[in-house]
Amino acid sequence: LLSRSGKEYAIEDSAAPIRSGTGEVIGCVVVFRDVTEKRNLLHKVAHQANYDALTDLPNRYLFQDRMVQLFGQARRLEQAVAMIYLDVDHFKKINDTLGHPFGDLVLKEVGRRIRSAVRGSDTVARLGGDEFAIVAPVELSSPDHIAILTRKIQEVMALPFQIEDQELHLSASIGVAIFPEDGPDPTTLIRNADIALYHAKEQGRNNVQFFSPLLNLTVQERTEMETHLHTALGMKEFEVCYQPVVDLDRGTIVGVEALLRWHHPQRGLVGPDRFIPLAEDSGLIIPIGEWVMETACRQALEWQNLGNPSLRLAVNVSALQLTRGDFPGFLNRCLQITGFPSDCLELELTESVLLQKSGKVTEALVRLHAMGVRISVDDFGTGYSSLSYLTRFQVNTLKIDGSFVRGIASHSGNAAVITAILALGKAMSLDVIAEGVETVEQVRFLKNHHCRLLQGFLFSHPVSANKIPEILAKNYRKGEGVLSGLGEDRSDGEVPPI
Repeated sequence: LLSRSGKEYAIEDSAAPIRSGTGEVIGCVVVFRDVTEKRNLLHKVAHQANYDALTDLPNRYLFQDRMVQLFGQARRLEQAVAMIYLDVDHFKKINDTLGHPFGDLVLKEVGRRIRSAVRGSDTVARLGGDEFAIVAPVELSSPDHIAILTRKIQEVMALPFQIEDQELHLSASIGVAIFPEDGPDPTTLIRNADIALYHAKEQGRNNVQFFSPLLNLTVQERTEMETHLHTALGMKEFEVCYQPVVDLDRGTIVGVEALLRWHHPQRGLVGPDRFIPLAEDSGLIIPIGEWVMETACRQALEWQNLGNPSLRLAVNVSALQLTRGDFPGFLNRCLQITGFPSDCLELELTESVLLQKSGKVTEALVRLHAMGVRISVDDFGTGYSSLSYLTRFQVNTLKIDGSFVRGIASHSGNAAVITAILALGKAMSLDVIAEGVETVEQVRFLKNHHCRLLQGFLFSHPVSANKIPEILAKNYRKGEGVLSGLGEDRSDGEVPPI
């Protein structure tokens, strides 16, 4: 290296002798070459081969090389090695709603925060997508280091992310495996840390899980279920069930909510809480959701033609359905094909969907409103918002989450939340539906606070389509409104037939 004027140059030299006519060396020629550009290019190529271009963290190749070195050191010194595997919870939604360039900025900040939480002896790498990994030596004298480290990572992830003009609140799911007890080599340790990560997601995300042999069986079951999910629609294993919505003032059923059920050939009836997240992660929620929509619209139209012309149909729609493809276009074709009236269709969206500042979500909701479709906010009160979206997207209905209804008698705070939501609905001329109604006591409270629309097991469990006509027929029989007999406490916890 040659330093000149504060700048370093890479110099190579070569020498050749000068000989006389008799062959005697009488001098030499020395040639100096500036190879700075060549050296920089070689360094750049080597860096690109070993480091992630986005976060400048070690990539998978370099990370595995570091693990091999660390394993060798750990064997010599009889130390332990921790493999920490993590990803950003619900990161796909960020890419789907705010775009991949925005998602890249988030990943750069995530990488910076993780790096700030580790020691100098720990290696942080980005393995791809939103997956990050840390390999850390563990001194036997301080075995709690990994618990401290994962807690620090959760703390830095919990701080608000200010990306461009957006403020995000993110979290991470973390899986941990320890050498040598959880794996004798890097490949096994990475696989087991990944298994622990999947378990962290299944436990509700934003938590840390350590590997155990039992987790291996759980992940195998999940993988098998996800594989089978790809064929479930073609094998006609799905069923749409329906749960009535009752109008207390009229004593009638005014609508039904379509609810998906999966009849697995080996596992029997699988609840939506187990397979819907798998469908969303794999993208299968889009074809499955389209099948549910068309099936439910055809079915609800049959019930309307039986003498229930104003019967409403509520169908859940995920963020992925709104942001991938052309959902409004699909829905418009679906309504034309089935003949179901758009003003009787209510799309149930969660607050998290409506809060996303995504041009595609906004565009989709504007087009849906122009079609005359109603918008309902599902699980209202469980999210965090300024509520400005209620007017921005012209919402029609709020659905009070069942957790508030179930705690009416035992938690005064739940009752206060319900009365506040009812007051908000009245002030904004919105329909309010109380979900999860299971007792006569809950009905009395809701009726006294002027909540007229109820849904829950007290009136009906979700039932197959062939049972709905009987319920509607009894409901519309003169003198048999749903309120009859509510003054009597029943040992079976049910209201007289509707």
